[in-house]
Amino acid sequence: MEFLTLRLGAPLSWNTIPPAPPEVGPDKSPPAFAVPVLAREGSEAVFIWTREQLASDSEDGPHLRSPLPQPLKAGISDNSGASTSQHGRIVLPAGTYLFCQGRLKDTESIEQTLEWFFREAWWTRTTCRGPVYLRLIREDAKTAVQVIVESSIKE
Repeated sequence: MEFLTLRLGAPLSWNTIPPAPPEVGPDKSPPAFAVPVLAREGSEAVFIWTREQLASDSEDGPHLRSPLPQPLKAGISDNSGASTSQHGRIVLPAGTYLFCQGRLKDTESIEQTLEWFFREAWWTRTTCRGPVYLRLIREDAKTAVQVIVESSIKE
């Protein structure tokens, strides 16, 4: 994995979906991950948390909380084919973000990507702010896992 800078020239947006009831996800995954929106090529899902919800700090660096908490918000792309009723939009504004990408194999690969991001930011002394966006994108018959957080460094 690489720790990259994403310069987003135009905003990204998704249809907000209501959170799943807590009893839907008895395993380690947040209930919202159960949303079957990634069957179509080009479909996307996004999940949003605060950093404090996801990670705790120690003298050895940040560690991901387990199990992952329910996201504050979740959304899907217009082309996902899922029903979205009128719950609003989630928008990732144009700007400069810190970014990493992995491949979705299972819930553990999501957790590994999130923890890698937090630990790499800590290790490189890179600061970020605002919400943590976890973006799942179906491309080339595989699903990419992206962690996106606004950079504190303005260009």
